[in-house]
Amino acid sequence: MSNNNPYESPEPVVDDSSDASESPATSKATYKVLSDTVIGLNVRKSDNAFQALFVLASMVVCAALAVVLTMLNADWKIPFYGAVILGAFAGLVIGFFASGIYLMLYRAIRHAKGKHD
Repeated sequence: MSNNNPYESPEPVVDDSSDASESPATSKATYKVLSDTVIGLNVRKSDNAFQALFVLASMVVCAALAVVLTMLNADWKIPFYGAVILGAFAGLVIGFFASGIYLMLYRAIRHAKGKHD
């Protein structure tokens, strides 16, 4: 029997907006490509571990370099702990940007070669 209500749809509405053919592995690979090339968080543990170690190493190297420089230049009148703090901060900034730029270029080259690990 026909329903005469003009506001009710004649057939049940089926939501076809979700693509069932796309597997979770494919969507994960798509996210990695998008986050590596456009914007997003890097969820690769190996990349994050590399960046953490690189930043830590650059902080230690820059802190040691700052201490040596302040010992050689007594005119600066910076105490030992001040040199360590300034050097570590400089290493943090330098290490963060240097490792980020390296990972950006590395992942871009890998994606250009078709390797979307």
